[in-house]
Amino acid sequence: MKITNKAVSEYLDKLRKYRREYQALKDRSFELWQEFDALSPSPGRSYLDGAGGSVSQSSAVERAVIQRDKVWQKIKDTDERIKAMEQNGAALTDVLLQMPFDERQILIFRHVDGLTWDEVGKRLGMSANKASYREKRALQTLADILSGHTRPKFLSFLLETVVAG
Repeated sequence: MKITNKAVSEYLDKLRKYRREYQALKDRSFELWQEFDALSPSPGRSYLDGAGGSVSQSSAVERAVIQRDKVWQKIKDTDERIKAMEQNGAALTDVLLQMPFDERQILIFRHVDGLTWDEVGKRLGMSANKASYREKRALQTLADILSGHTRPKFLSFLLETVVAG
């Protein structure tokens, strides 16, 4: 379905971008921690391992400590960026949390994860056509939330409970 509401389209683009950038930062953090572990001495291993015989021991230790400190600073910087992204992402996810669960799932599966209609339908236990139909309702709900015209959360919960029960 072509998204006609500009605010909805922009919101979904921001959500996709946030998710990509956040995952890239988490991956980078993991790589840095692996590098840090490789540079750290452990039982049975010292900073001199792999230093070779031509370099003085104090020089090798000094270089290893400096390299380890540089990686540690990169880890701290990356963690700060992750925390800042999580705070910014909270505003994005707050909008989704105002939606009924099933509508939120469809939008995430389809517009963030990029699943096909068949895949969305299988995950939700419905046909692809039914998932497509429900997406239209979900996009309208999202448009209403973004424009400030939305029903109270307790009413959404009540409706979900009555319909599901």
